[in-house]
Amino acid sequence: MARQAKSNVNLDKKRNQVIDSVKSVNCMFINMAEGLIEETVSTGTKYQRLAVKAIKKSEPIIEKQVDLIFDSVEMAIDQVQANNKRFQRLLGITKQVNKAKKTIGKLVENVSDKVEEGMEDANKTIQSTFKQAKKETEKAVKVVKAEAKKTRKTATKSIKAAPKKTTTRRRKTA
Repeated sequence: MARQAKSNVNLDKKRNQVIDSVKSVNCMFINMAEGLIEETVSTGTKYQRLAVKAIKKSEPIIEKQVDLIFDSVEMAIDQVQANNKRFQRLLGITKQVNKAKKTIGKLVENVSDKVEEGMEDANKTIQSTFKQAKKETEKAVKVVKAEAKKTRKTATKSIKAAPKKTTTRRRKTA
């Protein structure tokens, strides 16, 4: 009998140790999952901010490149006009060159108008995309936080609901 009572006490101790270990491991996993979710959300937010900055900083560079292209074309036209008068007289192509100048001038105007419209449309599209991405990120953060809270509540309820201690039956001796 003494042996059986002693073994029951040992079993109770071991069982309590196992339950405590499971509870602590469960809490660790919950905390780790929460940390992982929070870090993922914060990292995603940082990357999104970085993308916004990169695009905003690239806009002036694109504008400068477009300006450089048009300046180059204008310089080429000026050079053709200034240096080719003698060449035109020698070959007798003055009328054709004047027509080409007018055609090129119209072409440059049309292209510049289209590029400006395209830049405005691209700017509007980029801004609306950023606004939408920001809204989606905020929604995702709210959803993730809500799910983390639910998971934490469920886990704490299951930990609290775990049986604390079992009673051992002792046999009556006759």
